[in-house]
Amino acid sequence: SRGTATFHAQAITARPGDRLVIYSDGITEQPAPDATPFGTDRLAAALVSSPDCDADARRTAAALNAHAAGAPIEDDASIASVEIIATDPA
Repeated sequence: SRGTATFHAQAITARPGDRLVIYSDGITEQPAPDATPFGTDRLAAALVSSPDCDADARRTAAALNAHAAGAPIEDDASIASVEIIATDPA
């Protein structure tokens, strides 16, 4: 049976160089051997010094695998990163 999801729209101002990162809950919920989830703080730490969108996925995968300490990733682990390169002033 499928549940019901509620979504809320929110406008943001994006500027060149800003990045939008979309990820699945399989990343943030991945447990360490002690059952501690990867969480959003570890994800943010992996992304904060990332130089570009390509590196976002590599750094996240490396941090997630280190957190799992060799255990298999339990769920889907998807991430997409888009960088704003220009804005339309109109």
